[in-house]
Amino acid sequence: MARIEELKGIEGIASDVRQARITTVVSDGRTLSSSSSYECLFRLSGKPVALRVDGPIFIEDGEPITVIGMNNQDGVFGAFAYRNRSSGASSKSGFASDQQQAILLVVLGGVFVGFVAFMALIMNPRDYGLWSVQLFAFCTVLTGLGIMLWGVIRFMQYRNMARAIERLLNKVSPV
Repeated sequence: MARIEELKGIEGIASDVRQARITTVVSDGRTLSSSSSYECLFRLSGKPVALRVDGPIFIEDGEPITVIGMNNQDGVFGAFAYRNRSSGASSKSGFASDQQQAILLVVLGGVFVGFVAFMALIMNPRDYGLWSVQLFAFCTVLTGLGIMLWGVIRFMQYRNMARAIERLLNKVSPV
């Protein structure tokens, strides 16, 4: 994931527009699942841009476009959000699904902590003194809290990234 400080927005007129829909098929041995992303290679006022987003891309030659991303080592501007200034169409990369995955991490950590709380309720109080029970409970709670913290941090990072992209899409200077 890109750092917020590295993000920048550029604006210009699109030319040499080429688009593709990329379908990824994954098999777990029993079932197949697929997901689609969309890629658009074009020039924005002469600068090469590679845009990859989750939704269809509505960019044609000669249209004013704003893109958000960062320069890569090859001199291409790697964009993961755009807004077509003439039609109003826009799309972004999948930060929403990333946020959902971060929430699942928080829930998973909560399950670890909840398991220890549940075991404490149903256990015989005289077993609390056993060092093995205490060690197991401590390690499980520590693991659960660590997973929860990791999920919260990732969620905040994705949310801040989505907000920064939206802010940049609304305030961009020409190339």
